[in-house]
Amino acid sequence: MNRTSFALAVNALFQPPQTLIYSGCVKALARILLICFLFSCSKQIEQESIPLQRIESIPSRQSVRDLFHTNTDSLNAVFVIGKNIVTFRHPSVNGEPHVRFFDLETMGEIKGLVPMGRGLDEMLLALPSVSEGQLLLRDIAQRQLAIIDVNDAILPTFRLKKYQTNILSQKIIPFEKKLMFVNPYSFRNKEKRILISDRSWNYKYRKKHSFNAFNVTGGELLYNSLKKTVLYLSRYEPVIEMMDSRGIIRKTITLPHSQPEITEIWHEQRRITEYVFLDQDKFPFDCFNASDSNHDYIAAVFQTDDWKSIVLILNWDGCIVDSFRAEASVKNISLSPDNRVVWCWEEDSGESVLKEYSIEPGQ
Repeated sequence: MNRTSFALAVNALFQPPQTLIYSGCVKALARILLICFLFSCSKQIEQESIPLQRIESIPSRQSVRDLFHTNTDSLNAVFVIGKNIVTFRHPSVNGEPHVRFFDLETMGEIKGLVPMGRGLDEMLLALPSVSEGQLLLRDIAQRQLAIIDVNDAILPTFRLKKYQTNILSQKIIPFEKKLMFVNPYSFRNKEKRILISDRSWNYKYRKKHSFNAFNVTGGELLYNSLKKTVLYLSRYEPVIEMMDSRGIIRKTITLPHSQPEITEIWHEQRRITEYVFLDQDKFPFDCFNASDSNHDYIAAVFQTDDWKSIVLILNWDGCIVDSFRAEASVKNISLSPDNRVVWCWEEDSGESVLKEYSIEPGQ
């Protein structure tokens, strides 16, 4: 249906009876045309599938340099934000910091932040994530959350500001003075993959759920505030979804996979959910487990069957601009602001290493 037909349908609907006399059939036809136009607009989702040969042909790449080494158990996550390395670990004793900041060039420690505890500047059990250069910490034990600007955090005068939230999700990111998060019940309603909080950082569900699905759904969630585009990378399905800021899907990118096998779980004559199992012989990859983005590129990581990782560099149109196989299993990834390098926090044989790889568009 073209725009001219749409305009005529709308005009027919709203013309006053004094100037336009039409029969019930014409009015009904105009309504049908209007509904068809709106339905077709809402369903225009671009579909793209990456062939298996494309994935299998991705070459290995040597890192440019190793920044530092540590044993696997000493750190839970490592990010590069601006000119700083941000390390994260779960403290074992009160007073020990969750977060430490290091200078990217000198590797010297700048400061520690967010000790374990219940005080004003403390958290009991914090989980980190990064979005558009900001560090988000959420204390799942106390339902508290803080958004930290790293440039401010390294100053001696910095004080942590925590806020209460009722949101329980695998992924939460800042979104225009609110919070955007993966809907923990999205397997029940695929149209609501993401949800947005109110300005107090809370969310009121329209209906009460009789179960907690925190560990059932999840994925990587990225937002580009300049392009008003959201990216969702599923942790349980080989799929990437590109959405507008309202959560409406505009494009899906599917990696190669076999036909799923559906297993139904029943409890007291009621079906609880379905689990999808992938044939590892046909689809030898796990799903996405790490990501980062800037205003130009997206870095996405998924695992291979030999416990190593494939890194995809995409633009915000969903096109792959570079790809390579890392030297080990990548747990965290960070993009440089100038799009020249990507830093991978890798684990291999009981050792963890922060490695720097060059980005080579066209590969």
